[in-house]
Amino acid sequence: MAETGTNLKVRGLNKVKNKYILKRISSNIDRTKLLNIIRYNKSIQNKLNIDINLYKNEYSQIVFEIEVAYPKKYAKKPKRKMSEDDDYDIRLPNEEEEEEYEEVNLEGVEFDFIKINSKFKSFVRFYFGEDKSEKKVTYVTTDNYASKIKVVMDYQVDALTDLFYNCSNVRTVNFIKFRRNNVKNMSYMFRCWELRKINFYKFNTENVTNMEHMFGGCGQLSELNLSLFNTKNVRYMGKMFSLCKRIKKLDLSNFNTSNVVEMNYMFNDCSNLIELELSNFNTTNVMDMSYMFSKCSSLKKLNLSSFNTINVNNMSNMFSECTSLIELNLCNFNTTNVSNMSNMFSRCTSLQKLNLTNINICNATNMTNMFSKCTSLIELNLINFCTNNIDNKIGTNMSNMFSGCTSLQKLKLSNFNTNITNVSKMFSGCKSLKKFRTY
Repeated sequence: MAETGTNLKVRGLNKVKNKYILKRISSNIDRTKLLNIIRYNKSIQNKLNIDINLYKNEYSQIVFEIEVAYPKKYAKKPKRKMSEDDDYDIRLPNEEEEEEYEEVNLEGVEFDFIKINSKFKSFVRFYFGEDKSEKKVTYVTTDNYASKIKVVMDYQVDALTDLFYNCSNVRTVNFIKFRRNNVKNMSYMFRCWELRKINFYKFNTENVTNMEHMFGGCGQLSELNLSLFNTKNVRYMGKMFSLCKRIKKLDLSNFNTSNVVEMNYMFNDCSNLIELELSNFNTTNVMDMSYMFSKCSSLKKLNLSSFNTINVNNMSNMFSECTSLIELNLCNFNTTNVSNMSNMFSRCTSLQKLNLTNINICNATNMTNMFSKCTSLIELNLINFCTNNIDNKIGTNMSNMFSGCTSLQKLKLSNFNTNITNVSKMFSGCKSLKKFRTY
């Protein structure tokens, strides 16, 4: 770096959209001196067209605090000799199981609390508790006795992928500063089974395009307030809340999903979810909805009246194992382009009313197990089901389509192609079926 009046040559500056921002700087460059020269020299700012707000701390940094907890000093005693690659199942033993456990010395054992991509490590700083001295670590040990950790990320960090992935000792995350908008990828950001709480009071998702698996696997998370999320640019939401087994209410009414193309497994196995607000979902560009609500076993009602499914091609297992769902109205669904509907309502054992009046399945090629084991269905009107494209190739059939529908008494199939031969066990177990219409 050389200073020659307004002809300053600044190493470490990179022009982006007519503005200069700091690119990744090697540790031997005095970053503070560089910033001060830029900050207080108006002629340089004007000449380089620099947005100086990027270098104020409140704009240039992401700051958050996390609380960590150490595992109990007990581990499951192995029944066989352990190899170096084996992991202990660390937990506190129950009284009746105490003989199966042994105390393990965890002193000095490292526990990840954050995962930083190697190219960003020089731009992340850590502070323990009230200690203002920077810690050169990305893990804690039992020797640190650190419960609160402050993390500061400089502007160069533009992806938060895997940030807390499998960091099993993290309990809470509290975002303090997050105003900048250069982060685009938040996929797999919070995959922490023991994570209890996240405070998004300061959080910027303005330019994020990928939220795939963002909260997937957060099995202990009981609530999420996402009212400040800006999702206008997000394209991928697959598995976003998958395996969030303790969340009971989820309000996504503020979500802008107009650019989303993938919602597969989005709420898969949210087994305690009772209320789900999707009234403003725009699904015009979504192509994959497979397993979207699969295993939402506590969900009794679901309003999908805003859904536009014109571009969806995969609905396999979309509602499978929604065992508490009583009524479902899909009369607004446009399924013209859907090819896979296998297991779509499979094992919806409480489902009594299902409105498929306007569904068009003329391009469907797989309806295997579509209604199998819907044991509470009494009547089903499928008069618009046209099966002309169903063939006998492997994987494109109607086998077991209604199998196990033990309460089904009436079935209307007026547009079914009765020449189809690959219909093995199609009505197997339909012991209450007295008649069905094919006219």
